[in-house]
Amino acid sequence: MTPYDRRARLYLASILLCARISTSASAAPPHVPDGLAAYNAGDFATALREASGAAQAGDKSAAVLLGGAIDFAQAAAWAQRAAAQQDANGFSILRNLYTRGHGVPQNFVEAAKWFVKGAEAGNAVSQNNLGHFYAHGLGVARDDQKAVFWLKKAVANGFDAALNNLAGMYRLGRGLPKDDRKAAELALQAA
Repeated sequence: MTPYDRRARLYLASILLCARISTSASAAPPHVPDGLAAYNAGDFATALREASGAAQAGDKSAAVLLGGAIDFAQAAAWAQRAAAQQDANGFSILRNLYTRGHGVPQNFVEAAKWFVKGAEAGNAVSQNNLGHFYAHGLGVARDDQKAVFWLKKAVANGFDAALNNLAGMYRLGRGLPKDDRKAAELALQAA
C-alpha cells in the first residue's frame, strides 16, 4: 500500500465517520451506513462511491474531506462547494491549495481572500497566516499594522505558532515599537 493509498483510506474513513456523526441515526442517508460497511469490509471503491453520495447530498464535511481522498483538483472543487456554504474547513482547504498551487494555479491573491474569510470567522490558523501574508506582502499590500492585528488575534485565540511570528514583529519593530524584551517573552511562551 502506497502512502497515497493510506491517506486516501484515512480520508475515506473520516468522510464516512463525519457523515455518520453529522446526521442523526434516523436521518442518516442510506449511503452512509453502506459506505461504512463497505469500508470495514475493505471494499474501498464502494466506500468511495458511497462517500461521494454523502457529498452530493450536501454533507459539507464529506465534501471537504472527499477531495483529499481523490486529488488536489477535485479537493479544490469540493472545498469550493463547502466554502459556498460558509464552511470554515472549506475556507481552510482553499487557502492551502492556492498558497501551494495544488490542484489550482498558485495564487497568493486568491489564497489571501480565503485567509480573510477564515480569519474573520475566527479561525486562528487563518489569522496567523493572514498576518504572515500582510507582513510579507503576499497576495496583499504589505501592511505591518494589519500583520500585527491578525497575529495578536491568532495569539488571543490560542494559536501558539503566532507567538513566534509576533515576536519577530517586536524584534524588528514592524507595526509596533521595537521591543527585544517582549520579543523574547513571546518566543519563550511559544517554546
